[in-house]
Amino acid sequence: MEAWTVLLAWFLFAGTHIGLSTNSIRSGLTGKMGEKGFQGIYSLIALITFGLLIAAFYFTKSPTGSILTAGSDHPAVRHTSSVIMLFAFIFLFTGFTDRTPMGMMPVKAEANGIVRITRHPMNMAFALFGLAHLLMSHFAAEWFFYGGFVLYGYFGSAHQDLKKVRAAGEELSGFVSETSILPFGAIIKGKQPFKPGEISKIGLLLGTVATVVARILHPGF
Repeated sequence: MEAWTVLLAWFLFAGTHIGLSTNSIRSGLTGKMGEKGFQGIYSLIALITFGLLIAAFYFTKSPTGSILTAGSDHPAVRHTSSVIMLFAFIFLFTGFTDRTPMGMMPVKAEANGIVRITRHPMNMAFALFGLAHLLMSHFAAEWFFYGGFVLYGYFGSAHQDLKKVRAAGEELSGFVSETSILPFGAIIKGKQPFKPGEISKIGLLLGTVATVVARILHPGF
């Protein structure tokens, strides 16, 4: 396969995943097939399109057209990638414990724990995963694959914000203005205090352990 197939697969996955979740399309489909029916179809399409994305990347056998080679094997770059992956794992696991109102489960619209750092911890976990690997990538297929995680993590979060605010109104609008998608954005702007003591200890522990295990199994990082 050629590298452009990875890009096409990203458009398929992101387009269907975001498009089907827009309020107008979702409400129309749930009205016809019910909430459970919609969730089943939505999950099936997501699984198929993400599988196509993985397959497109895996079977790109001729990763020609190197975009970046200089510096990507430097020890400083590898260490930077490891630190980014540490944050990615921490965001991933604390995303299960420090709930955000921008997620699937309804919770009170207030910043606490990891949500003070980013209101989309799981999406930012995938974005940081992509960034960490992007720093180590040489070929076009790798840049399309890992770069897609960065773009999808951010723009998927922005789309989710718009959808949630339109549905919930003023309560979530205030929460969005006081927090940030990008990690530490609201803290840097002085909109949120940095309170590491609020962050889930279990999430921190699991994130750290996962990073160590990943380094052992994936020594390139």
